[in-house]
Amino acid sequence: EKNKFLPSLFASYYHQYIWNSFNPANIKRNYFPGTRIGGIELGISIPLFFNTQQGRVQHAQLGNKIAQEQLKQAELQLQTDYYAHYQNYLRLSDAINYYKGSGLQQSEELLRTSQLAYANGDIGYVEFIQNTSQAAQTQLQYFELLNQYNESVITLTHFTLNK
Repeated sequence: EKNKFLPSLFASYYHQYIWNSFNPANIKRNYFPGTRIGGIELGISIPLFFNTQQGRVQHAQLGNKIAQEQLKQAELQLQTDYYAHYQNYLRLSDAINYYKGSGLQQSEELLRTSQLAYANGDIGYVEFIQNTSQAAQTQLQYFELLNQYNESVITLTHFTLNK
């Protein structure tokens, strides 16, 4: 927009072919000087009024500032999203470590002791089903956490690869 304050030069060339569709004498007019018109045009453009152009320049500068602020806002949002996903990753990692350390072992121990107690007749069918269900729920929770953990790793990988 600032360049529009300066004078501009232009040059053009045109070439026109006159072709008559009505030709009662059947005269061939393929190419001779009377059937083609050509010309050259040269000029200079000098701006006389600057107020509208100054407004356009200010508008373009304001648009540039708005775009820069939107870029900063998008970068901050992206950084905030990254840190939120990273915190979620750490939380899921701690939960998985708990399950690997003691949660799954307790679940397997509960299942094993329930099977032995039921086989010996120490507990009834209802208690056996409750203990088995609790062990299965623990393992299901572990697999759900593992799935969420894998999704968070994929999301963090996406963030780091697109930087």
